[in-house]
Amino acid sequence: MVFFGSKRITRNFRNQSIFLKSRNRKIPRKKTSRKFYIKKSLVRDSFFRKAVIHAYDYRCSLCNLKVIKSLSQSIVDGAHIKPFAQFYDNNINNGISLCKNHHWAFDRGIFSIDDNYQVLISDNFSEESPNSKPIREFQGETILLPNSPTYFPSIEAIQWHRQNIFRQ
Repeated sequence: MVFFGSKRITRNFRNQSIFLKSRNRKIPRKKTSRKFYIKKSLVRDSFFRKAVIHAYDYRCSLCNLKVIKSLSQSIVDGAHIKPFAQFYDNNINNGISLCKNHHWAFDRGIFSIDDNYQVLISDNFSEESPNSKPIREFQGETILLPNSPTYFPSIEAIQWHRQNIFRQ
C-alpha cells in the first residue's frame, strides 16, 4: 500500500464505491452474481479496513498499540461502529481503529465512546489483566483520533453504538 493524504483516501474510497456499483449493475442476475457480490463485499471491506487504520496511523484508538509486520499486516482492525451487516455503511466515519481484543470488546458493548470521544466502560463484565492495562482503566480517557477531523468517528454512529450495543 502506498501512503497518501486524507483527501486522496476519500477520493479513492468514493471512486472504488462508484466503480463497484457500476460494475454490479452491468452483471445480470444469475448464480454467478452472488459470487460477484461476495467478491465486491470483500474488496469494499478490505478498502474500508485499510482506509480506517491508515487514518489512525495503524494504532488502536483505545490502547495506542501499533504492531506492523508489513504494510498489509497490522494488529489493528477497521471496526465498524454501526454494524455493516445492518447498515451497509463503509464510510470512514463509521469506523474506528481497534486492536483485536478491543475490537471484540467494542462489538460486545464492554466499552463505548461519548460525544467528546471519551471512553465509557461497562460495569457488566469481569476481567483479569495481569500483563497489560485493564480495560476498566481507560474510563474517561480520550481515544486516539485521526489527524484530520474529516475522519473522526461520526457522533451519530457513536450515539447509536451507546444506545444499542453498550451494556452499562
